[in-house]
Amino acid sequence: MVHDILLLHGQVKVGVEEVKDAKALVPVPTDEVILVGQALNTFLAWPTHLVKRLSEKVFYSHYMLLFFN
Repeated sequence: MVHDILLLHGQVKVGVEEVKDAKALVPVPTDEVILVGQALNTFLAWPTHLVKRLSEKVFYSHYMLLFFN
């Protein structure tokens, strides 16, 4: 679930930490978020075919940078 909305088949929960095109439309809009720029530091439902999975090594490195620097 994301913001009390059930994820549908083919969707995952993603966190938006960086925005490159603030005016781009999100693929699964909500009442509050239509543009990517509105999604910074929040979670959204996102179609799985548009998500690139991080390797465990990359994920761990990112985690260490965020929480231990």
